[in-house]
Amino acid sequence: LDRYFNNQSVANLPPSAPTNLTAYGVGGKWVLRWNKVGNDDHTSSNLIRYQVAVRTQANTNFTYASTNVALATHNGRDQSHGAMGNVPISNFFRTSVSNISRTIVWKVRAIDSAYKAGPWSALRTNYPSPVVNLNLLVGYQSITNAFNDPSLANGHVIEVAPGIYQENVRILSRTNITLRAKSYILSGVRTNTIIRATGNAVQAIDVNNSSRCVIRGFTITRGSNIGINLSTGISRSNLIVNNLLRSNYYAIACGENSDFTTITSNVFDGAGYSTAGIDIGSADFCVVSNNVVRGGGYGIVTTSAAYNRIIDNVISSNDLSGVYLQSPGNTNNYFAGNAFDGKGYQNRGAEYINLTGGFDTWTNNVFRNHTQAGIQFNNASPGYRIVNNVFSNNTGANLTIFGGVGVQVVAGNRMDGGGMTGYGILIQNTNRGAVISNNKIKSHTTHGMDIQNYYISNYIVGNEIFSNTFGGINFQPSARGKSSRIIRNRIH
Repeated sequence: LDRYFNNQSVANLPPSAPTNLTAYGVGGKWVLRWNKVGNDDHTSSNLIRYQVAVRTQANTNFTYASTNVALATHNGRDQSHGAMGNVPISNFFRTSVSNISRTIVWKVRAIDSAYKAGPWSALRTNYPSPVVNLNLLVGYQSITNAFNDPSLANGHVIEVAPGIYQENVRILSRTNITLRAKSYILSGVRTNTIIRATGNAVQAIDVNNSSRCVIRGFTITRGSNIGINLSTGISRSNLIVNNLLRSNYYAIACGENSDFTTITSNVFDGAGYSTAGIDIGSADFCVVSNNVVRGGGYGIVTTSAAYNRIIDNVISSNDLSGVYLQSPGNTNNYFAGNAFDGKGYQNRGAEYINLTGGFDTWTNNVFRNHTQAGIQFNNASPGYRIVNNVFSNNTGANLTIFGGVGVQVVAGNRMDGGGMTGYGILIQNTNRGAVISNNKIKSHTTHGMDIQNYYISNYIVGNEIFSNTFGGINFQPSARGKSSRIIRNRIH
C-alpha cells in the first residue's frame, strides 16, 4: 500500500503583490480597488483572495479588516486567517461606516487556495476625492476630470464636495447627466460648493449639445459672458435647480434649440455686474419658476420666444426691467404669480419692444415701486391679456400702452398709485380694440386713465376709478376717438 501514498514535497510559491491601488469616497464611505494578481503556481487568478489592512493617517496601527469591518483603532497585530483572506475572490472592498472625511493609509496582499499569503503591496495613501462619479465609484480632483473620463456614460451622476472649483466645466454631447453639489443634497446648502470661471472664460458651465441634464446646488460665478450656457447645439429639456448664480454677465443663456428647459428654485444675484439674470432667448416651452432674480440690468429677457411659463418668481432691483421682451415672435407666453419690485430705481416691471407675436398672458402678478411703469408696451402687437394683477406705487404709470394695434385685454386689475404714481393706465398713439374692464384704479397723482392721440374701437366698461387727483378718465386734446364705448364705469 505504501507505493500509493504521495510522499512528494510540492513547493507552493506565494502569489505576487497586488498593484494599482486606488480608493474613492462614495456615499460617505471609502471604496478600495486594486488589480487582481495573475495565476500563481497552483491557484488561478480567479480563485485568489485578498487581505486588506487599513489605518487612518493619524493612527499608527492597521486594522486588518474583515469584509464589512469599519476603519477604527485596532491593536494592529496580524491575526491568523480563519478563511482565505478577508475579501472573497474580488478586487473590491467597501468600508461600512462613514470615514470619507479622513485620509487613509492602506495595503493589500493576495492569498492562494492553500492559505499561502503573498507580500504586501506598497502602502497607498488616499485623500478624500472631492468629485465622485457615483455610478463608476471613481473619484477625481476636479469636475473637468470627471467629464473628461472616457468611462463617463449617459445617465451618470457626478457629485461634488464643498470647495472652490476654479475651472470651466463643459458638458459635451451628453444625455441625462446629473451634476450636483453634495452639501445641497445632504443639507440644502448651495453657498459652499463654488464653480468659479477662470481667466477670460466665456462660460463657467457650458452645456453643449446635451439634453435632459441636471445642474443642482452650486454657487456659479465669474462667467465673463455666461454663468450657465445652454445655447450651443441642441440642448433641450435640461434642469437648472437650486443654484446661486452671482456676478455673471448673463447668469443663464438659452438659445433657439434650448426648448423645454426648466429653471427653478435658483437665486440670481447680478448686483453691479450682470446684464441679465435669465436670457430665454428664442427657446420655446420653457418653465422658469420659483426663482429669485435680483440686481443687474434685466431680470429675464426673451427674444422671439413662445409658449414659455414664467411663474411664481420674485424679480427685484433690476436697473432696467424685470422682464424685457424684444423682437418679433414672442407669443403665447404665460406670466403668473410673479412679484416684481423695483425698490425705487428699477424702470419697469415688464417691457415689450416692437413685438409682432402677441397673445401673452399676465395674471395674478404684483408690480410695485418701479420708477417708470409696472408694464410698458412699446408698439406691441395684438392679443395681450393683463388680468387680475396688482399694481402699486409705480411712479410714472402702473400700465402704459404706447402704439400697437389689435385687441388688448386689461381686466380685473387693482391699481393703487399710493399718492405717488402719475397714471393708472396711460394710452398713447394708436391702440385699436382694447378692452379695459372691471379694474379698480385709485389714488394716482394725475388721472386714473389718460388717453392721448388716437384711440379706436376701445371698450372701457365696468371700471371703478376713484381718489385720483385730477379725475377718472382724461382725453387729451390730441386724442381722437372712433367707435369707442365708455360705459358703466364708477368714477368718484
